[in-house]
Amino acid sequence: MRPGGALHDRDPRVGAALDHAALYEASYQRERDLERQDQRRRDFMSELSHEIRTPLMSIQAFADLLRMDGTSLDAPADDLVSSLSFGVDRLNRLVSDLIDLGRSGGQEFEVHIGEVDVVEALRAAESLMRPAFLLRGQTVTSDTSATSVRAIADPHWLDQVILTVLSNANRHAPPASEIALRVLRTEDGCVRVEIRDHGTGIAREDRDRIFEPYYRARSADAESMPGAGIGLAVARRLIEAQGGRVWVEDCEDGAGARFCIDVRAVAEQA
Repeated sequence: MRPGGALHDRDPRVGAALDHAALYEASYQRERDLERQDQRRRDFMSELSHEIRTPLMSIQAFADLLRMDGTSLDAPADDLVSSLSFGVDRLNRLVSDLIDLGRSGGQEFEVHIGEVDVVEALRAAESLMRPAFLLRGQTVTSDTSATSVRAIADPHWLDQVILTVLSNANRHAPPASEIALRVLRTEDGCVRVEIRDHGTGIAREDRDRIFEPYYRARSADAESMPGAGIGLAVARRLIEAQGGRVWVEDCEDGAGARFCIDVRAVAEQA
C-alpha cells in the first residue's frame, strides 16, 4: 500500500501530490549522486596529474643534467637529448589539456584553427620520435619534395595526431624495417599526410574499428604491444574536430599499412 492508504484512494489530488513528492525525492537523490560522481572525477584527475607529472619532472631533470656539460655530448647525442626535452615539454602540455578536458566533463576538444606548415609539422614529429625509431633500428624515409605545404588546422592538435600515427607505426612495424612518410596536395583541396609501415597490415574488418576506444586489432603480437587502445580513437576525434579525417588503407604491394591524415589545404595563390 502506498503512503496515505485509504486517504490516497479517497482523494486523487492527495495521490498525485504523493507521487510528485516521490519523484522529487528520486530526482534530488539522483542529483546528489551526480554531484558526488563529479567530485570523485575531479579528485581523480588531480591525482592523475600529479602521478604523471612527477616522473616527467625526473626525466626533464635528467635531460637538463646531460646538457649542462656541453662538451660531453657529440652532435647525434645532443640531438637525442634535445628531442627528449622537447618530448617531455609536449607531453606536459598534452597532460594539461587532457586533465582540463576531464575536469570540465566536456565532450569536445578546444580547437584553434589557423594556417599550418604540414611539412614542418611532420618533420618535427619525426624528430621527436627519432629515439624510438633508433631503438628499433627502423629507417624513416620521406617522399616529400616540397619544402612547405600549408593547411587549415589546429597546430597543436595536428601535431598530436601525426605523433600518434607515427608512434603506432613505430610499435607495429618490425625492427630494422622502413617507415615511409609523404605529404601531398589532393585534387579535392586537402593536404594529406601518408605514413606507411611494413608490418603485418590490418585486416579489412578491423580498419574502422581500430579507431574505436579500447579496440585492438587481432594479431599474433597484439597482447605484447604496449598501449590501452585509445590513441587512434583520440586522434580521430582530434582530426574530425578540425574538419579533417584519418583512415588506414591497403598498400599497393600488399605489405604493411598506410595511414592517411587529411586536412583542408590553404588555397594556392593564382
